[in-house]
This record gives sequence, structure tokens and C-alpha cells, in this order.
Amino acid sequence: MKEIPITIKKFKQLTKHNSLVTATLILFLMLFISKLFAINLTTSTTIVSSSYDCASSVNMATIRPVTSGLWTDTSIWPNGIKPTTNDDIIIPSGIDLKMVGTCRAKNITVQGTLSAVNYQSQGAWIELQAQSIMVANGGLLEIGTENQPYYADKSANGVRCQITLTGNKINNSPASYKAIMVMGGGRLELHGKKRKSWTNLSTTANLGATKITLKEAIDWEVGDKIALTATGLASSSTKTWNNVDEAEVTAISDDRRTLTLKSPLKFKHIGGSKTYARVQDGKTWNVDIYGEVGLLSHYIKIQGKMDGNNEQTGFGGHIMLMKNSAAHVEHVELYKMGQKGILGRYPFHWHLNEDKAKGSYLRNSSVHKSFNRAVTIHGTDYVTVDGVFAYDHIGHGIFFEDGGERFNTLRNNVVFVTRRPKSGEELTPSDNQFNAPQNRTPSSYWITNPNNYFENNIAAGTEGTGFWFAFPANGALFDTGKLDYYKGNPLPWKEKLGKFKGFVAHTCMTGFDVFDQLNDDHSIKANFGWDISARQLIENGLFYGNDQAIYSGLGVNGQNKNTVFYNCAFSDNKTISMLAGDLTIENSLFNVDTDLGVFNGVREFFRFYDGPGRHIDCHFEGWNRSNAEMIKQITGGGATENFNPTFRGTTKGFSEPFPFRFFPLPNTDATRTRKIGQFFKDYDGTFLGKPGTLIRDVAFLRDGHEYRHPSWRNAARSDYYFASLWMARINASGSRISVVRSKSGTDDVCFYESGDKSSGTYKFPQIVNKNFMYTYYFDSAPANKSILLIWNRGDAGDLGLACFKGLGKLGNFRVNGSPRLNSIAAVENATNNGYFIANNGDVYVKFRAVGGDTRVNVTLNWDHNGNFQPATLPCTKNDLDGITATDSDGDGRPDIVETETCGNPNNASDLNFAFNQTDEGFQKVNFSASNVSSNVYWLVRVDNSNDPYIVKSGLKFSGSQVPKIKIRAKSEAAGAFQLFWATTDQTGFTATRSVTVTPKTTNIFEELVFDMSNLDTWMGKTITKIRLDFPPDTSASRHTFIDYIQGPNASDTPCDLTPEIVFTSPTNSQLDEGDDLGVVISVNSGRVSNIKLYINNVLVRQEGVAPYEWGIANVTQQDPMLLDLAAGTYELKAVATTPNNKTITKTKTITVNDRANVVTIPGNFEAEAFTNISGNLQIENTPGGGQNLGFIRNSDYTNYQVNVVESGTYDLTVFASSFSNSGSIKIYSNDSLKGSLEIPNNGNWHSYQSYTTSISLAKGVQTLRLVYTGGTGYLFNIDRVQIAQPVRIEKTITLSPVHDAYLDNNARFNNTMIRLENGRRIGYLMFDLSSINGTITKADLIFNVYGDSGNGNLTINKGNTINWTENNLSNTNKPAKGIQLGSLNDSFSIGDTKKIPLNSAHISGNKISIILETLSGNDFAFASKENGTISKPHLAITYRTNKDDIDASSNINLFPNPVNDILNITGLPISTHTLEIKDLQGKKVKSFISKNTTIQTLNINDIPSGVYILIIRGYKLNESMIFVKK
Repeated sequence: MKEIPITIKKFKQLTKHNSLVTATLILFLMLFISKLFAINLTTSTTIVSSSYDCASSVNMATIRPVTSGLWTDTSIWPNGIKPTTNDDIIIPSGIDLKMVGTCRAKNITVQGTLSAVNYQSQGAWIELQAQSIMVANGGLLEIGTENQPYYADKSANGVRCQITLTGNKINNSPASYKAIMVMGGGRLELHGKKRKSWTNLSTTANLGATKITLKEAIDWEVGDKIALTATGLASSSTKTWNNVDEAEVTAISDDRRTLTLKSPLKFKHIGGSKTYARVQDGKTWNVDIYGEVGLLSHYIKIQGKMDGNNEQTGFGGHIMLMKNSAAHVEHVELYKMGQKGILGRYPFHWHLNEDKAKGSYLRNSSVHKSFNRAVTIHGTDYVTVDGVFAYDHIGHGIFFEDGGERFNTLRNNVVFVTRRPKSGEELTPSDNQFNAPQNRTPSSYWITNPNNYFENNIAAGTEGTGFWFAFPANGALFDTGKLDYYKGNPLPWKEKLGKFKGFVAHTCMTGFDVFDQLNDDHSIKANFGWDISARQLIENGLFYGNDQAIYSGLGVNGQNKNTVFYNCAFSDNKTISMLAGDLTIENSLFNVDTDLGVFNGVREFFRFYDGPGRHIDCHFEGWNRSNAEMIKQITGGGATENFNPTFRGTTKGFSEPFPFRFFPLPNTDATRTRKIGQFFKDYDGTFLGKPGTLIRDVAFLRDGHEYRHPSWRNAARSDYYFASLWMARINASGSRISVVRSKSGTDDVCFYESGDKSSGTYKFPQIVNKNFMYTYYFDSAPANKSILLIWNRGDAGDLGLACFKGLGKLGNFRVNGSPRLNSIAAVENATNNGYFIANNGDVYVKFRAVGGDTRVNVTLNWDHNGNFQPATLPCTKNDLDGITATDSDGDGRPDIVETETCGNPNNASDLNFAFNQTDEGFQKVNFSASNVSSNVYWLVRVDNSNDPYIVKSGLKFSGSQVPKIKIRAKSEAAGAFQLFWATTDQTGFTATRSVTVTPKTTNIFEELVFDMSNLDTWMGKTITKIRLDFPPDTSASRHTFIDYIQGPNASDTPCDLTPEIVFTSPTNSQLDEGDDLGVVISVNSGRVSNIKLYINNVLVRQEGVAPYEWGIANVTQQDPMLLDLAAGTYELKAVATTPNNKTITKTKTITVNDRANVVTIPGNFEAEAFTNISGNLQIENTPGGGQNLGFIRNSDYTNYQVNVVESGTYDLTVFASSFSNSGSIKIYSNDSLKGSLEIPNNGNWHSYQSYTTSISLAKGVQTLRLVYTGGTGYLFNIDRVQIAQPVRIEKTITLSPVHDAYLDNNARFNNTMIRLENGRRIGYLMFDLSSINGTITKADLIFNVYGDSGNGNLTINKGNTINWTENNLSNTNKPAKGIQLGSLNDSFSIGDTKKIPLNSAHISGNKISIILETLSGNDFAFASKENGTISKPHLAITYRTNKDDIDASSNINLFPNPVNDILNITGLPISTHTLEIKDLQGKKVKSFISKNTTIQTLNINDIPSGVYILIIRGYKLNESMIFVKK
């Protein structure tokens, strides 16, 4: 039904100027419509209209309505004058002011009721603008109720209920400024039409898709705005969390699950699931990666007005709910709310309510484009935030402000695109305090007190952290802490967890962060714990697409093991955990990859850091894949890298052992003990195959009993357990230390600690409970006269033994923290802590672990050096070469080494000992010295020996594969070299198994060939040892030099390991001024020794080990050259150096756009505001003022940087002028052709006219290029460019049927009524839709009951054909029933007018058949189009169309008409048009072209007299007009 505006004023005007008949008719319509809507009324029967638009006024006063009524009714206002934007309004107690239509005020104080019309949809729209709304003293702001939500139809401008808070930024403005404030018994009741807030995709929506399918049916509507969350891997370089699609719904499927979108998706959004099962008990985990899809638009919208500089300063509106207020808010849209950097100015904010707001809620609403958080709970208990869809906000998202807040409920919320404030714009320090893997601010859910209830919440993308527990150290902060109500509560970090169950963290840089506290200024007090004695379950969580799923601080003063992540699923994360504290992960899944496409690349299980972590009953899937790494090492930084993450009850879904691989460590004196102490501790053998410890395979940690799997690298399983002895307080002294591990029956091993002054606490791993002695040697007395010994990370009761050489000789030496025993033996045999100082000054200490995070501290103190004598260090370098078990061909080189050096691991013919700075593990016999410093040879010296030789054991190769051995050597002694061998059946050396070769010249390098090809003692045998005897000389010391020992297929030619390197980040070559850059280089093949990165040929830094990362991609380096980039063009150059010193170079160019020169689209820009040009075009002064772009020639172009706010179709208008032979403009976006424009000669260089074309632009920053083409000489001048969205308006038309009839069984009837009867009579209507030029948004079928009343269930279906008429309808050609369009179950009384809403998504085509059929009840009839007594049936269609499409044709005129010879056409849009004249039979008589003129004359003198049709076609124009030729 068409909206009928009714006001007393208009009624008086009508009766004054029209006939009595007209007045009577209007009065009848008023009464009729009142009766029609009376059935929906609950508290009122007044019919309202929103067509009245308040006139502007100069009033400046405080106005009180004199009685209750509609805002638009002048009679309720003093002197009959309605308020304006300059007026303050007070609504007194007892007054109910109903908003309807356009309402304006400055400040509104509500002491009575400010409400809406809830009981009808038509004419109830509201468009209110005010600077502030204050609800106090028992006042009520009510739009809808829980039982009767607000559901108004849209106005002509698309508004239902829109409250706009006005005002430009004022420093130190009061809280009420640009705000809704509720206090002092005030109530806020906002209840929009009930609709689902958000759901999930059911299938993946790919880039470019225009349809999406959801997991469940929705009650959304065509025209709704929605958002799809990002589902990829969070990356600081690609900012994946921004990959959000905002879309408009244009159609909805019948099952309400498939949506058609106005524009193609710009990103892929995953919808899929994988289930993983633990065979042992049938336990399953579902990894549901279904991107969230949420509703942004709601029937009630509250927004901040973005005029002036509000957008730039981030100054939106805000809602504050103060003490003794109540708020029940649901199905509301909060847009452009919050005020950047201003405390207390949030989109939705409970402020210091204590327990006085109990039961208040914010539900099923959207908060988007917020300048300051999303929802804040401040000093308030017992409120609920449920189903909020919060998108794109600055700072923490859902924010518990001071830490005193308890007993609140957060459930079913989605928070995403949580942005870090720029420096200086943060509200609290915690908003942008950190950006490192240890702590990444801000947080989507900032939780400062655990005693709240969290259920089914989702953090769906942030550059910070998804969920963060950060509890105030000293109790509730700021205002909350001052309230008596909160005094006496437990400290937040000693509070229990209310509930945390069911959550998702995805596409976050860090998914979850625990074990931090807050200082009194709201800065983060990192690494302080949660002191709670019972297990606190954070359960049923899903982590995917996170750069790092979980981080924990150290948890100082906390009981860390009681924080339990229970029944969680971790999948498709780059790194799962980086722990500084000993939290627990239990009964959870660790999966590598669902193959759903979250990201490509390596996934890491455990990043060794300051804490271990407990893994109980956890299940692993996919860790046998090539892209899976169980161990992530931090190659730099100050981390202590605690060991002993523990495992019990481990299961896995693959048969292979876990792929444990450590990166090799360099054999340098800078290698720290903390770098070798990276262990996994297996209590029950379910993780490693046997109880024990996974260790780095270095000599200091092994004793010969270890197990190594062939797939492992630099890793072994030890049967022992380890604890850690830390030495603190001495690092600043620079003392160097060597520690020797010793035990009877084992070889002594030594490790050297360099004592770098900047290297932090020393950490030494020690085997526990096996009576190993660790003796520490110091090359100097630590300068600060104190050492703190910390025994840590062992199980309760674990014993360790240490000796500190000579320290007891220091002056006034003393030991604190451990009892003194009476002998060395007493210390060795002790089962508890104790020490003894021997006469030589050696200090023996026994340590007994307490377990968990608890440390045993023993302090060594002294006053001066006394008689201390620094020791000669037993070692000053380290043996860090691991042992690998698998050597398939037995040639002494592990398979993994051969593979990486182009060898053949299955054939020993490439046997190769190169002696490149190593003795290759050969045993030396009868030697006095050796030197392996050369990278060419091994130098040995023999002193007067008659039998010098070397032996290589541990071989097991086939002699047949190595028939000859080549040895390049020289010796100062004359004589022969002799090669001996042992085999599996002949284990000793004998002359019968030897070959002798004599060099041709003494002391000259020569390749000696030892040929065993004809010896049956070699061929066919398995060689286990080889021995090489040198020429002897008993008369003098002689040197022998060995270059290599090789098989026949070995080569000294360096292996071609030329790598392929690629930039995997940044993926985007366009950045904005001020952005930080993250660079990642991947090595796809070959090997590199290092990679240097340059920016504009200036070295950034060299990386020596993978991953090769710089800038914000690297967690341990700053790389300031890559931060806060200025506008310009940058060349990134990566130079990789191979092991054989070759270099490979790769470059990538990025452009950093000057934000000042980026034009926001829609918008205008001057033609001379280009960022780049080609050719000799110039900027010139325009006569009359200003400048223009001139001297444009063929093939010139100009570039402009633009930022398109929203993807869509735009009108691009160029204001140009030409005094030449004209030309054209081709329009490109990022090198993709979008359209073109013709610029005609208009006879002047400076008479600028507009020329328009339509182009499609994607959202985001892009380069717009205008390429100019034409003939020789100058083409045209350009003044400016305008890019605008076509104006869309909504239009309603009423269509009568072109055919209507009904079938009574086989008989057709076409008379004054359409009769309907269940199982007998069926009605058919046909409507012509060809006049509709736009998108149909609403359709209603309206008819009048006539001739026969009845009741029942009437259904309306779309017919599948239109090949019938009312004169030939039959059972043969009748249309079959298609999709149901609508239904009505009602009584039908004669005279009733019935309106049935139809599914507008299926009203399409030039014509449509509609079938009416009753499924139950009594028959009835309605008037047909042939009825002359009562209104005919009609179809009321509302559609959206471009304003241009309507205006273009409505302004065109023809004259004179009739015409003799010259026909004039005026009102043509500036563009190119085709004009055709056709006769009434459709035959073309004549055609013309009209170019860029508003007036066109046609000479039609040569066509015969008659009636003709003129057809005008052009840009957004297709018009037909009739004229008569005389």
C-alpha cells in the first residue's frame, strides 16, 4: 500500500482549495486506513506519517512539549513551532514524545518518555539528529520493546530509525557532548526487529564469488549490509586480518541460506571442516573453519556524524550508562562511534554501575568502524554482552576497564579487525605498548578480572592478540578501585575463573596470552602470574590461522600449572605455542594442516622460550608432513630458552616417529649453553617411544647410550632426565667458564661458556640422579663478588651435583641458602641440599629440586679475591657436531649430509673425507701434534716414530662399490703410504689386507691411487675400518699433509647448490606512508650460507640462518630502516651467498604512497594533482583563476593515487575543453582498462564541459591512469576529474494485470471476479514488468474481496510460463506452479482489501504469471480488472534505480511537434547519443549521431508525412518519443 501522509495542516489546505467531494474522499481514506491498521495496534490507534520534513528555524530556546504526541505534530509544541537543530528540548515527566519522520534538536533531556511508533511499519521511520540525549530522573528512551520490536519500513532515503549524534571535536568536551547518557533512574530500551546477528559460511566463498552459502537459515533482507571475516594466516606483512569483505545482499534463496551479493568478493573466505579421532578412546576433535558472516545493518542505527574533520580526528558519538540506569539494547547498529584517545568515550559503555545495572544487556547488535574500542564494562557487575558483531575498532575491543568487574557474561560475540593505535593516540599504555611475540597489543577481548563468564566468543582477526588475561597487580584500577563497593574484593590475580568455555581465536598475531598483570597506570606488568590453587579450565577452544596460537608470560608468583587449556584444537597455525610459564595443555589436538587452504608454508609446534609447558593426553595429527616442524628455535635475542616441556599420554594419527630436527649450531666460542638446553621430557614413552628426554645431539649432553631415528637431525633420545643450573649476577663481569661433566666409566666432556657481558643469565643443563659431577672452571673471579645459583626445572626430588673450582679461596667466601656438610663424600651421597668447601678451595654443592616453577636458590658471596687462582680452562671451544644414525651406504657420512651435498646416500663410491678444518673423526696413533685450521688439508706431525698412522672406524660400506681409493697427500719423510682395512669377518689389521703406494716425489702433493679391484679380501667384503700408515722417519720430526681420502666417484668440484630465492613477503607492492615493512626470503632449492637484504642499495642486515626475516617479520630485530616508511619508490635487493661463495640476487620494487596525495573516492581531484606523468604535458594557469593540465599529446598519461572506499560502479566525469581535432581518454586502474571517454572539439581551450562514463572500481588504494589518445598536435585541456557513485533512489509503481482469469476444473472464466476454491477453482494473473528499470526490493499483491466471502489458506506461486492470455487460458497452456511467492491464512469478507507481501527476489522478467490457489477453507472471490464497481487487483512494486536514469529522460523535449522540416531536441545529457527515427511498423527511416551537446537539430524534410518514433540511446539513456511529421 502506498504511504499516505496525513496531517491536520495538510487536510485544511486540501479542504480549502478542493471540492467537497475531494475532501470527503480524503476523510474516508483517513477512516479507512485507520481501520485497516487497527488490527496491529497495541497501545494506540493513531496513524502516523513520516513524510513531514521539519522546516529550518532560527529558534534558540529550551522547549518542552505541552502534551504527549507525535514530534511532527505542531500542536504539541509551544506556539505551534517545532524545534530545530538550535533548540534544547526537555521532555517532562508524564509526557510521551513519539519520534517520527525528520526530527532535529540540539540537546534533548528525557525525564518523561522519548519513544517511537512500534505498532506499525508504514510511516514510522525516524531520522533524528541531536548533539546529546540525556535520559535521567526516571526518563525513558524507548524504540521498540522486547515484545514489540521496532520494524518500520524505509523512508525514501532508505532510513528506518537513524539517530545521528552531531558535533565537531572540542578538546575537553563534557561527557554529554555527542552522546547518549543514561543516569539517575533513566532507562534505555532499544529493540530493533529481531534478526540473527551472525552465522558461519557452510562452504568456501572464493575470490570473485557473488554468492555465499551459510550454515543456517537467516532472517536477513535484501539490501542488508554484511561482513565476512578473514580466514587466512595472520601476518604482520600482509595484514591478513584486514581481508574482510563488506557486502550488500541483493537476493536470498528460498531456504534462506544462499545470499547473492551486489559486488564480487575481494578475498577468499573458508568454509569447511575436518574431524580427527584418537583411536585409543574414540575421542574426536572437529576443526571447524567456517568463516563468520555477520549483519552490520539493523532497523535501529545510531551513528556519529562525520562532517568537518570528525573522520580525520576519529570523533564519533558515544553511549554511556551510568549508575542507577538500566539498558536493554538489542538488534541495533552502532556506526562511527567512539572518540579516539578519549577516556570514557566508547560506542557502548557501562560506567561505574557497581551492581545497580544487573540484568542490563547489549545483544545481537553490530559495532563497526569505531574510533575507540567496541564495548566497555567499567566498574560494573552482572551485565551481559551477547551476540555482538564488532568489526574494525581502534584499541582493545571488548574491554574490562579497571579489573574490578565481576559476574558479567560475554557469549556468542565476534570481534575482529582490532587495530593498534598509532603512537600518541593510545587511550591506555596497554593499547599499543608491545608488538613482539612475547606480547602483542591490543587485544580483541581485554580481560582484567577472571571472575566473569565467557562462552562461545570469537576473536576473528587482529594485529594484536585475540584473548588476553592481564589482571591488575594491586586491585581494581582508577575509579573502580576507589568505590567502596569494590573494596575488600580479592585481588584480580587471585580470583577464580567464572567460566571460559567454547571460543575461537583465528587470524590473530597471537591467539591467547596469559600470565601478565597491570600496573596502576594501566601499563602491562609483563610476566606476573595468576595465583589460584585449583585448576582453571579454558576449554573447548579452536585456534587456527594465528601467527602464534598461545603465549604465556613467566607467571611470577602464580601457580602456572593450574591454568589449563582443555579440549582445545590447534590447527593451521604458524606456531602453536611460545611459553615463558609452565601452563598446561590437556586432552587437546595439535594438527598441522586441514588442507582447507588457510595458508601455505611451515607450521611449528613448539617455540623454545623461557618456559616449558605441560602436555597431557594430547593428540598429534600431520606432523609427519614435510611442512611440519616440531621444534622452533629462537636464533637470537635474550631468551633463556627453558627446557623440559613435558608430555604424558601422547597419541598420534601417523605411524612415523615425530620429525625432531634442530638447526645446527656453529662451533664458535659464542655458542651459549642455553642454546643447547632445548629438551622435550617424556614421562611415559608415548612421545619419544621410551621414557626419557629428547636432546640436542651434542657431546656435552650425550654419553653414548642415546637413540637416534633416521629422520631426526641433530637430535637424540637420552634415557636420562635433566634439570637446569643457572648462574645469575655474573654476566656483567665477562668471566669465561668451562664446565666438565665426569663420572666413573664415562668419558669426560667439556663445554665452554664465553662470558659475553650482554648475554644474560648462564644456564647449564645437568643430568639428574645419575651421579654425574659437573665441575665449573672460572678464568677470573666475577667482579661483582656474588653468584646466584638457581636449580630449576627438575621434578621434585631431582638431584644434581656441582663443583666450583677454587672459589672457596676467595676472601671471606660464604654460601647462603644451603646447609654445610662435613666432607666431599657427604655432599656426593646427600639426598638433599648441602655444600662443602675442600682445602684446595673447591666448592661442592648438592641440589634437590622442589619441582614445577619453584626454584632452589643458593648464593655464593665473597669480599675480595683472597688467594683465588684463576684456572686454566680445560676447553675454549665446543664440539657441537651431532651424530646421526642413518648412513645407508656405510661410508661414514650420514644420509642427510650426503643428500644436502649432492652425494649418493646408497652407494659408497662417493666416499669423501675432505679434511676441511676437521680431522673427519680419524683416530691418531703415534702423533705428537695435528692442526685442522686449514680448509685445504690436515697437518700432522710425527716425532721420531717408526709407525705413525690414522684410523677411521664406524664404517660399513661395500668394498665392491669402492674398488679404488684416492688419497692426495705429501710427507716430509721419504717412503710409502700403506692402506690397511678391516672387514666384518676379519676385524684386525694385517699386511695381507693392505695396499702400498710410494709417492714419486717427497714433500710434493700427489694423488695416490690405492687399487683393490683385484683383491678378494676387499671386493665383495664389508669394510668396517680403514687405516693409513705414513712414511716413517725415526731420525727427525716430520710433517705429513693430507688433502683428501676419496672413493672413485668423489669429487673436489664444489656441489652446485645454486639456490632459488624468492620474496614471500611483502606480497603487496603498494604501501601507505608510515607503514612498517616485513620482508621474508624463502630458499626454494639449494643452500645458502647467508642472505643480505638491501633497501635502495643500503644494507639492512645479514641473516645467517633460516627463517630469513627482516623488519616486522622478525621478532628479535628492529631493522629501523624498514619502519615508518616515507613516501617513495624502494628497491628491495636480496643477495644470497652459497657455501661455495657464489651470490644470487633477487629484487622487488615497492611503492609507498603519499597519504597526502591519495584521493578518497568518491571525490574530486584537480587534473594537475598527478603523482606521475609521461610526456611533456604542462600545468598552466586558467583564465579567470586556477590551473589546468594542458599541452596534452597522443600517448601522454597522468597517474593519480586514489583510495576507493567501497567496491562498485562509479561515474567518472572529466571537465575538459578542446580547440583541436578532439581525442579520447582511456582509464586504467592498476594497469587494468576500465573504460574510455571521447573529448570533442568545442571550439575553445578554456570552455570546460563535463564528459562522463561509467567504470567499475575495487575497494582500496590503487593507481588511476588516464591515457590520452588522438591525432597530431595538442588534444585538449583538463581542469578536474570527478568520481561519484550513481545516486540510487527508491520508486514505487502500481501495476494492473494485463490478463486475469480463473479455471473451474476445465472451464475458463474471464469476468468481473476471480473465484478461488480448494481443489476446483484456480486464479491466474499476468503483469507486465517491462517498465521497471532497477532492482526490485519489495512487492505486494493487493486485491479486493468481491461477490463471495470465505476463509482459508491462500498461496501465491510464480507461474513458469507466460504464453497464455485471459482469452485462451486452458489446462493445456496454463502455467505450471513454480516457486511460492507468498501466502495468507485468513478470512476473506466482501469489501476487505487484502495485501500479501511477495518474495521480491523472484519478481523478475518482462512479464510474470502469478497463480492463486486455496489449500483449505471455503471458497471466495475478488474483483478482476474487468470489474467496474470496485478496484481491480494490482501489484505494488518498489524498486531501486539510478537517479540519473530517471532524470536523463525526463528533461528531454521535442519541438515543434507536429513538425515541418527541422525537429529540435533539448535537454540531452552531455555524451554521445544515437538518434533513430522509425515508423510505426518499426522500420528504421533515418539515423543521426549526437556528440556532447544538450541541443540537437534534425533535418527531416525528406521523410513522408506521418507518425514516427524517435529513439534516443546513449549513456544511461534509452528513450522513445513520438512526433508527427506534417
